[in-house]
Amino acid sequence: MAKRRPEVEVDADTGEEIIYFIRRGRPYLYLRDRVTKLFIRRLRYVRLSITISVEYEVKGKPYRNIYIDARISADLRPRDFPNRHRIEKELEDKLLEIIEFKFNPELAGMAKIEGIEYGSKRCGFIYPKYIAHIIWERATGARKEEYEVGTL
Repeated sequence: MAKRRPEVEVDADTGEEIIYFIRRGRPYLYLRDRVTKLFIRRLRYVRLSITISVEYEVKGKPYRNIYIDARISADLRPRDFPNRHRIEKELEDKLLEIIEFKFNPELAGMAKIEGIEYGSKRCGFIYPKYIAHIIWERATGARKEEYEVGTL
């Protein structure tokens, strides 16, 4: 039987390593020191966050410009961690769907992924549940903030 190599991601909260491995048929997630490679603690969940931004500028009408920052997060269990790339895509699609619904399809098409992060601090919503945080600001200074909780 071939040995599976542990999978490693960087923790966005602490800068340490999140390591995933299977021992005796059970999946485990641990926080590990980057330098000494010693285990710090076992993780029951890992937060997956995706950040998207949109900048829409209208020439000749600067008061119509809009800037959107959106983040969607979900906690992953050790058994969900091997499928994290599929889950990333699901969360990204959901966030674009939310932007499309709240604003319009044109803005959703202009969205850029700013980052995908894994963190040891939980958001409190276990996959398939998620929390989306959207902030949008007009060039005039008007700023709004909204949260959305749902299930994929």
